[in-house]
Amino acid sequence: NATMQVVDIIKEGFDIAIRASALTDSSLIARKIEKRRIMICASPGYLKEHGRPKKPEDLRFHNCLLFPDMAWRFRCSDRIQEIKVRGNWHSNNGRVLVTAAREGHGLIRLSEYYVEEYIRSGELEVVLQDYEVDDVATWLIYPNRHHLPTRIRILVEFLLEELPGKT
Repeated sequence: NATMQVVDIIKEGFDIAIRASALTDSSLIARKIEKRRIMICASPGYLKEHGRPKKPEDLRFHNCLLFPDMAWRFRCSDRIQEIKVRGNWHSNNGRVLVTAAREGHGLIRLSEYYVEEYIRSGELEVVLQDYEVDDVATWLIYPNRHHLPTRIRILVEFLLEELPGKT
């Protein structure tokens, strides 16, 4: 099964999961498979009309296009700060949010994977780079079992070896 929802892999019987979010269950094995850059972007037209945020607190005056349950976190001095943002767009599909941002509907906060081609083309501009967090990763997680099934062990080894961008 594949899902965008965070699941309890033990309770729901999953063998393995890939998470791009914070880990909360310490009984799971977590292996970092890549470090990700999370960026805040908007179209040049949106920034011209609504202004360019200079600091994270400025986001309260902007329409933020939201991915459910994704906190907008920033590095402020030597600590991580979470900023409560609001917006009139919510989607669990990053590509939908990118399209809305390219059309000038607001700011997005997504992985570089989603936005890099549109930044290169000039359709999106990055803002608040000086406040980006550097602790975001994608994790391969699986139950803490002494006798991991062979098929899962082989899959874990393959993914750790072959995934591009691994750290």
